Amino acid sequence: MDLRHHETPQHPYWHGLLRLVGWAELIVLAVTAAVLRDVEPAVLALVLGAGLALTRVRKGKAGAIMLVLLFVNIAFWTLAATASNARNGESLTSFLIPGLHAAIAVGGIVGPFSLILRRFRPSGAALVGGSAVASVALVTIVALAANLTGGGTNAVKQPGDILVMARNTAFDPTEIRVEAGRADVLFTNTDLFWHTFTVDELNVDLKVPVRGSRRATFVAKPGSYEFYCKIPGHILAGMKGTLLVEEERPGA
Repeated sequence: MDLRHHETPQHPYWHGLLRLVGWAELIVLAVTAAVLRDVEPAVLALVLGAGLALTRVRKGKAGAIMLVLLFVNIAFWTLAATASNARNGESLTSFLIPGLHAAIAVGGIVGPFSLILRRFRPSGAALVGGSAVASVALVTIVALAANLTGGGTNAVKQPGDILVMARNTAFDPTEIRVEAGRADVLFTNTDLFWHTFTVDELNVDLKVPVRGSRRATFVAKPGSYEFYCKIPGHILAGMKGTLLVEEERPGA
């Protein structure tokens, strides 16, 4: 009787908000993929689209869970990128792109849960507005906190640097040849998410934020070494390569 009337109204409201935020993030991901020519946001947009479609199947529980997990993943990496870029003095575009994704993703997490926890039927407009304000406020706080802690700046190319780039969740090039001894690798990340340049045998673990550049300096003996990105899932996507260290040429 009253029980059915009390419990059922919550479902369509939080589902509707989740879909609204999902469509907003899908559009921003598609634009980001087009502007940056980056495959990773394009793939995320496709997965997000599949999640949105699943919210229309039966009660939509599988789709809702899929969307929330995607928002958590996007929020985690883009908040970290926003903070790092703000701290290290990256370009305004490099700060705004992950910041926008972070704000939308946080809204996709906070908004639906705020609806579920409420005991009365809230105003949809007020909830959407409140979630948006909370999301932007969180991203702003992260950026301000990062600026207050200070930090370095992007590394710039120096003579003798070996240039490696992360593009479309792949290394370019995938094979590096250096002579034995000291080597300097300048790693630039052009993708939407964080990447690393990691060589376990040489104790190299270079973490590079969105649109950032960092340098790794190491000493290596002749041999073949694997370098890869340690961000979960990226090595499975093929983000790895080979570092070939050759004997020093006589007279070099």
